This record gives sequence, structure tokens and C-alpha cells, in this order.
Amino acid sequence: MARRTSFRKINTTNPELMRVQDAVAESVNVLNDALLAEARLVVGIAVTSGSPTAVAHGLGRPVQGWFVVDADGATQVWRVQPAPVDAPNKLLFLQASASANISIVVF
Repeated sequence: MARRTSFRKINTTNPELMRVQDAVAESVNVLNDALLAEARLVVGIAVTSGSPTAVAHGLGRPVQGWFVVDADGATQVWRVQPAPVDAPNKLLFLQASASANISIVVF
């Protein structure tokens, strides 16, 4: 999992500084809650035509989405469903139209 950003407020009686700190804290919370805040890059996935490829995504929870960020050949890649019952927290199953080595971002 990605490391969450933290923000610690400074004790002050200055109302302007308190408002700035509140705004910063709110922005940090929005960033931490963003879908891609815990995204992971998975590289070196060898996909082949005709058989699903199991990808260990490392999120510790079911994948909400993914996208290809690199490929060494022309291929289309799609998710194969359903995954085995115990797999969603660990594995993503991908199918490809042609063999290639790809990298994906999972979130």
C-alpha cells in the first residue's frame, strides 16, 4: 500500500494561521482519499494470446481499476472475470490479443 501523507497542525492563537492549517489539512485528506493515492505500478508482466495471466497486484484488496502504461508490442489487454473466490485481494487476471511484456498501474 502507498504511504499516506500526514499533516500536523501547530498550536497557535493566530486565527489566520489556524485557517491556513485547516485548509491544508482538508487538502491532505482529499489527496489521501483519492483513488490513485494507493495505486501501484506492476512491471514485467508477460501476457500471451489464448490464456489468462494472473497478476499479483499487491493492493491487499480487490482492484477497482487498472490501465496499461507500457507494452513492448502491439496488443490489447482486458480483464478476465470471474476471478477465483480467494483471489480478488491478491490477483488480477488479464487476457491479451497478442504476446507482449506490459506494465500496468492498479488502483
